[in-house]
Amino acid sequence: MQPFDFKKIRIDLLIVLGFAVVALLFCYPQLQGKKLIQGDNISWQGMAREGMAYHDSTGKDVLWTNCVFGGMPSYTIYTAASNHNYISYIQSIIQAIGKPAYFFFLAMLAFFILLRVLNIDKWLSGIGAVAYAFSSFNAVIVMAGHETQMMSLGYLPAVLAGFLLLYRGKWLYGTCLYAVTIALMVANNHFQVLYYTIILLFIAGIGLLAVAVKEKQIKTFIIAAIISIVAGLAGAFTNMASILTTQEYAKETMRGGKS
Repeated sequence: MQPFDFKKIRIDLLIVLGFAVVALLFCYPQLQGKKLIQGDNISWQGMAREGMAYHDSTGKDVLWTNCVFGGMPSYTIYTAASNHNYISYIQSIIQAIGKPAYFFFLAMLAFFILLRVLNIDKWLSGIGAVAYAFSSFNAVIVMAGHETQMMSLGYLPAVLAGFLLLYRGKWLYGTCLYAVTIALMVANNHFQVLYYTIILLFIAGIGLLAVAVKEKQIKTFIIAAIISIVAGLAGAFTNMASILTTQEYAKETMRGGKS
């Protein structure tokens, strides 16, 4: 493997820096100390208040709350931050730019990575990244407080980029990008976007299989498929506590058919 040459990505780094500037300019009131009034966040604070108060007074998490419906498990709403969730440290780096700017910065960064993997011109990739991040739907869900949905949509292009790198035989870069972004997406606990992402990857896989057959690269395809499955599971397994508890609770709800 050839040594990494930073000179080749100087323009890319400048464009990424530009994303931070654009995000902060768009969210200029943030720099004035103002905060968004997000309806969903206000509702969540009400639901989580009991669990927060219990944790503040005892240092422990309570697993049931009476603040929602007739009572429900609180682990689907609030548990105190754990220093064992190491993948969250990566997200905290992105969030250092401040809220709500980091939502748009993440979306621009991830989509830029995808377009560069697709060998799109750097400047066109930058324009496309801005278009993706500032589509009207994104601004609306940020304002409403659908933060985990926005974060998941932000990571989605980078997941696809890692997936494509794997099928191009870029095993190291593809595996790292794919596994880490899958882990970050799952950590945000928005299973609807994750479900759509799995569908997207499945459809992309069918297209890549057709290309592999046409170009007689079946061996590369099989290796990439195995790595993508293992890397995807590895990313998901970092968040099994969230996945298993949600699965357990879903069985008792209207979505599970019992309520």
